[in-house]
Amino acid sequence: MKHLLGLIALSTALASTAYADGMPEPYTPPVVLKPYSWSGVYFGLQAGVAWADADWTHLSAINHFNPVGTNRDSFDLTGAIGGGHLGFNQQFGNWVVGVEATASWASLDETIVRPGTFCPATPCNTISMDIETIVTATARLGWVADHALFYVRGGYAGARLDVSLSEVPAFPHTFSDDSWTDGRSGRA
Repeated sequence: MKHLLGLIALSTALASTAYADGMPEPYTPPVVLKPYSWSGVYFGLQAGVAWADADWTHLSAINHFNPVGTNRDSFDLTGAIGGGHLGFNQQFGNWVVGVEATASWASLDETIVRPGTFCPATPCNTISMDIETIVTATARLGWVADHALFYVRGGYAGARLDVSLSEVPAFPHTFSDDSWTDGRSGRA
């Protein structure tokens, strides 16, 4: 038995030396890649920076929250955003259809402080806008080119929008509205 194991070890060493000395290596068949599939469920996390432009129009007949002659505030909201997404794709030949939903926490806010009708000399009006939650639901139609997917998508986007304002000291008054806003249209 010892001689058999020694003979196997010696033949293996000689075979390795023979390949190193220029002998051709044994044939290895090429690796055939299976076609890539975009079908299936996926999920993940996202984080980043977001920005939004929003206008808030005062519906009061008296412009008591703004200087005389104005009735609209424009906000440029910027802040952090993070959340998760869940989706599903189904591939048919080179076509891919899919759906995706996202839910994100956001910290987009801006506060405007300025004089108003009843206290023009000092800042007495504070108007704040805040977006804390953003959700989307979208559908996708795509075309596969090798391992790349080119697609268009569209769907629904909504956000929780909080607007608050206060006026002091002449006529202490506060107002707050926390409501759901869809896309570009909404109320506050």
